[in-house]
Amino acid sequence: MAARALWILAIFLAGCAVPVPPSGGPPDDVPPKVVSTTPSNGTVSVRPERVEFRFNEFIEARSAATAVSVSPEPNRPPEVRPGGRSLEVIFREPLRDNTTYIVTVDTGLRDAHGVSLEAPIRVAFATGDRINLGRLAGEVLRSADGLPDAGLDIYAWVVPDSGDASVAFSGPPDYRTQADQNGLFSFSNLQETTYTVVGLRDGNRNRRVDPGEHVAWPPLGRVLADNDSTSRGVWLSAGLDTTAAQLRRANGLSTRRISLTFDEPVSLVDRDPARWELIDTLSLATAPVQQVFQPFDDARRVTLLTNALAGDHWEVWSEGAVADSSQNVGTVGPFPVSTSAAPDTTRLRFFGFEADTLTTDGVSTLRPGTRLRLLFS
Repeated sequence: MAARALWILAIFLAGCAVPVPPSGGPPDDVPPKVVSTTPSNGTVSVRPERVEFRFNEFIEARSAATAVSVSPEPNRPPEVRPGGRSLEVIFREPLRDNTTYIVTVDTGLRDAHGVSLEAPIRVAFATGDRINLGRLAGEVLRSADGLPDAGLDIYAWVVPDSGDASVAFSGPPDYRTQADQNGLFSFSNLQETTYTVVGLRDGNRNRRVDPGEHVAWPPLGRVLADNDSTSRGVWLSAGLDTTAAQLRRANGLSTRRISLTFDEPVSLVDRDPARWELIDTLSLATAPVQQVFQPFDDARRVTLLTNALAGDHWEVWSEGAVADSSQNVGTVGPFPVSTSAAPDTTRLRFFGFEADTLTTDGVSTLRPGTRLRLLFS
């Protein structure tokens, strides 16, 4: 009898040893919600050793470690300690003076039933007597179908005084948030300054834009964070284009003109004809390129003007002469040229002007200071 009582007691104690969510009932598809935080959002003149989030239900411990970020990023990553219905973020170094900190728990955090947060949770506090009040908001849509790009990481880099927005590719971001289920995102408690803001499907979690990653580009290179919470526009996301334009055809228009057609719109890096070579594949001699230009009505084409070519054994080659719309620059060729025996009778022709005009009721107005572009053949 005593042995049986001890056995029952052991089972009872084992059941009480680990807190678990109750089982049974309908499937749980409701996202967890935060009940309170310590310190409270917006607190000033504090130096907490930790930030605690308390939820309305048990959270999954394994999802917590990668769901937490701190801005500005400490030199030593904080310890993330989940337990039951709470999540603690413990700092491992002293906090900076007069600094606004933002601790974010993103939608990677799940409850015990595997349901993710509906939107990121942020707690901002300041070690000084003033907290940053800058706000910035936007929307992320997939360029392929126009649907919201939910869950995309949104990174913000402070643009330096030099105005160089390329800082987005030179180091980790200053701030981070995520797009919600509707593709909407917002930052709060930022420094009131100018930022480069990029969305990223950051698969390796290194907080950098890597080749092949899914990227959302901003409508403007620089975006101001201030007290205005109005959306700054739409960020369109797509896979990062790292492939240079490919030459598809090289056709002789005459004995002196060669038309090159690429698989996408390109622009000339410069108009230096020395960047191009025409090679006789029989003798390995080269023919100089005298001029290079683009037709105004077809951005996929480049035209080369050279000495009269004889025979059909020529190849064209170039290194770094054209760039695509993503500024990828690559090697062109060697690519065989379909030469032409037709004499070159083309003359320079003027087609007209092009300018940005303001059109009202069918009348186009040229604004003062507008530059005219002259279009030639």
